[in-house]
Amino acid sequence: MQLILQSADLEELRCAAAFGFIDSVWVPRKEMAARAYQERVRAVAALGFSRIMIELDALDVDGMIKELELHVVDTDAKMIGAGSFTIELCRAARHMQSLDGVLNCGVAALHIANVAQGIAAARAGCSALCVDGARFADVGMDPFRFLRALRSVQREGFPRIYLEGMHDSMSTLQASEAGADGLILPFLPLLHSMDHPVTEAGMRRILTHWKSD
Repeated sequence: MQLILQSADLEELRCAAAFGFIDSVWVPRKEMAARAYQERVRAVAALGFSRIMIELDALDVDGMIKELELHVVDTDAKMIGAGSFTIELCRAARHMQSLDGVLNCGVAALHIANVAQGIAAARAGCSALCVDGARFADVGMDPFRFLRALRSVQREGFPRIYLEGMHDSMSTLQASEAGADGLILPFLPLLHSMDHPVTEAGMRRILTHWKSD
């Protein structure tokens, strides 16, 4: 299962890059102005991640395409523009797919709410589908059942399916069993996901032995 770090903090990103196994990052826009966000994305690209997801602010096709072109960097990083599922997003995805060899860009559909939207995004050429597990849970729906439903209609070339908004270890296990391709995690939950009692006990023994020498 792929782990995607969700962070715009350069210190967190440098730390994650040093791990060596985090190759993808989602850079939240938060309240950054367009210029500041562009500079932050370029700084993130310089850290060597192979896939960078950026949040699209535009709501129309032309605006989305301009944003993606603005964020293209002179690296081998795959730039993925992420926006809430709309017909306009699907049109942008189809357009970017035709230019993918030139700009090395793609489009991800956020907040997929039903299987029909997932199929529509897949046919439009979206690179990924992101399911907001917290949003499903807030309205009393089971996000893992939805993940299984999406996986059941998967065909060759279907986008990768990611779960966001759920960070506990049990959710990680359930997402894996439901067929999610990856998890989108903030920095601290990402660190906690690597914790394990056996590892902690082993590290304590190593440190105790090292101090005794």
